[in-house]
Amino acid sequence: RVWALEPHPTNPNDMLAGSNFGIDRWDQAAKKYTRLPFKMDGLQLVTALAYNPSNPDVILAGTQPAQIWRSDDGGQTWTNTNVKMASYARGYFEGHWTRVTQILFDKKDPNLVWAGVEIDGAWRSKDGGKTWTSIHEGMLDDSDVFSIQVDALRPGRIFASACSGVYASADEGGRWNKLNTP
Repeated sequence: RVWALEPHPTNPNDMLAGSNFGIDRWDQAAKKYTRLPFKMDGLQLVTALAYNPSNPDVILAGTQPAQIWRSDDGGQTWTNTNVKMASYARGYFEGHWTRVTQILFDKKDPNLVWAGVEIDGAWRSKDGGKTWTSIHEGMLDDSDVFSIQVDALRPGRIFASACSGVYASADEGGRWNKLNTP
């Protein structure tokens, strides 16, 4: 099963696919996938991928259980960023694995990166994905963040979809406000 697709920001013939088995690179010219050397170490799935838009050698991969991995050499080697994300749910979904649902670089400032995590909220990096901080202050239900989008016209403004609705932040995710949505 393929969980994530990420086209290369400058090479239209290149795309990454995250799956139950790791990360594969699609080569349009050769019309084939090649498995990248990504050590799974007991991970179940690669669920999110993101290229740094200004340096495509930097790639981030999100997994289930939730963790973020970083490559600085186009996917040839990977380092676990050791983010303190929950591996398993607590409470109602006790024992269910968490997973990174999305990783998003800010196109104007690639040092800013956000990640949504099912059963562990929203996360932000201010150093291009090397270190991460949990950012869910103001969310009514911070357990599931499915999607994050950057407002291209208003710097610092981002949106997140969660179980309890859509949220907006005017300070890069420092504080969230729930929007009135149907």
